[in-house]
Amino acid sequence: MKSREGKISEALLAFAEPVLRQIPAGADPRVQQSVLNLAMLVWNAVILEFSGSSTDYMELAREAIHGGMSGLPEREALKVLAGLEARKRSEQPMDTRLIGEVKCSPGEDGTLRLRATCTAPRELSASAATTSKPNRGRKKLANASEGGVPRDFFERARDFCRLAPWQWMSDADVFAVEDPATGVANWCSVMGAGGETFGLAVYLGQEGYDVLQRTRSGESFQDEAAFGQPALVLMFVDRGELSKECSALIRRSGVVFRGRGAHPLIESHAANRIPRAPTDAELRTMTSTLIVASVVCRLSAVIPEPLLPDEQGRLSLSKYAPGLAEDDVTFDRIAPPAPPQRTLPAIDTEAVFRLRRETSIVAMEIECDLFPALAIIQERGVEPYVKSGRVLCCELGHPKDRDAHAQEQFLKLLDTLKARPSVVYLRRPSLEQVLRPICKLLGIRLEQVAELRTLDPAREALDQFSTRAGGGR
Repeated sequence: MKSREGKISEALLAFAEPVLRQIPAGADPRVQQSVLNLAMLVWNAVILEFSGSSTDYMELAREAIHGGMSGLPEREALKVLAGLEARKRSEQPMDTRLIGEVKCSPGEDGTLRLRATCTAPRELSASAATTSKPNRGRKKLANASEGGVPRDFFERARDFCRLAPWQWMSDADVFAVEDPATGVANWCSVMGAGGETFGLAVYLGQEGYDVLQRTRSGESFQDEAAFGQPALVLMFVDRGELSKECSALIRRSGVVFRGRGAHPLIESHAANRIPRAPTDAELRTMTSTLIVASVVCRLSAVIPEPLLPDEQGRLSLSKYAPGLAEDDVTFDRIAPPAPPQRTLPAIDTEAVFRLRRETSIVAMEIECDLFPALAIIQERGVEPYVKSGRVLCCELGHPKDRDAHAQEQFLKLLDTLKARPSVVYLRRPSLEQVLRPICKLLGIRLEQVAELRTLDPAREALDQFSTRAGGGR
């Protein structure tokens, strides 16, 4: 990007030139990239300090290096950091553009080619000034065992809203935060880059990470994720959009919120139930997560490298011990958790072989689908859950038995038809895994399609009916 000061890439190359000159010829190109990342880190940290922010961004940079996120040996990286900091303060203090992304590659003539983007200084300076308000001094982190959790949570939520990390982060910037109460790594994703829903989603543990990855890859459908994600979700909404439970918690906390899109709505999500207000334990988890996530987000405003996987594919893990100061957050790396093993139910082989003996393949096509219905079931002593089933003869089944129920209803349908269809169309990989063993034994072809021409309109009509009958979603 070019401005009155010239291209930002040229300015960064000139800034890092004394260090780049010391790299031996033929060195791994990744060393040059690491040096340029450090140069960008120092450049941005010094500018944000000049903007009036009380956050010590150079200290955050050193913490990132201690966590092994620079790509260079720690001692060498700290030496480079100190030299570049002195150079920026003394030789180039007037160039206040903030650098957003840096990519380098070798040119055909052997020179280094660099692409860099920058942000208008007013935008991030204002953001940095806003960030500084709730972080004056070294705040002591609340201990999970102390009282006053609602107030502590809402104060942290207010600080996070003021920070507004969605200005420079997207939901693809996933990082882990260790829950100090359990030691479990929870996975954070900042919402709001698309300009719709602003906040922080915290996916809980291995199962949460699996849901997040399958949703991002398209393997899980949006309606499945809406009632199937183990997560704590913080959204900033208008006052009128708050739930009664969340409004009561805010009143109990005594924290005041003003302005549109600035009121925190916190929801607890879990598989096969509607979102509900969080428990005290979940509020403690979200409070500690907000503390650490705020540090990570401020650091990512200076340098995005810590959020990227390292050479081993490991992701960023941040943690702290309750009772320490707010900036005593440590950084580490963690391998993405393996997907949880899914155990499919045993097939009713007696029914399958009976159908194979008594029925034959005919020129018939069947569509099957799975979705959460809008019917909300309340059982005594059990949390409300969404009764989800396979759309086979419009049958519904309990969420816990969904796979066995799908197989049972599919066999029941074939028994009613007294025939086996030549092909079964479906959309969802999860349903395909459940029905494939049966279809293979019965000689039925399964085919995944993008849309179900008959079931999709039927499902839309069912949703509309359920909404009218229930007085709204």
